[in-house]
Amino acid sequence: MPVLKNFDPFAGVQTDLKEFCGKRVTADGLFIDNPKMPMFAMQFKRPTPDGEWSRANWFVRDWAKQNGDAKKDEWFRNDPAIKKIIARDGVFGIPGIKPEE
Repeated sequence: MPVLKNFDPFAGVQTDLKEFCGKRVTADGLFIDNPKMPMFAMQFKRPTPDGEWSRANWFVRDWAKQNGDAKKDEWFRNDPAIKKIIARDGVFGIPGIKPEE
C-alpha cells in the first residue's frame, strides 16, 4: 500500500521517511481503503521497535528553513516552484483556461 501523504497540508511523505531508508519504521496514520487505490496518510512515525514518536510534518519544517517561517502556514500558496508552474500552465494546469470571475 503506498504511503502518499504526511501530516502537513498537501505535502508528501518523502521528507519524513528519508532518514529511515534501509531501516524499519513504525507508522501511525489513516488508511484509505478504496479498492481502486488504497493508501496510507502517515501522521506519526518512530524507529522500530521502541523509538520515540514524532509527527510526520517535516516537509513544512524543511520548507520553512528554505523559504521562511512567515509563509509556512500556507506553504502551497507561497512556494516558488508552484507559482512558476501556475504562471506557465494556469491554475487548472491547462494554459489559457482561467477561472470564471
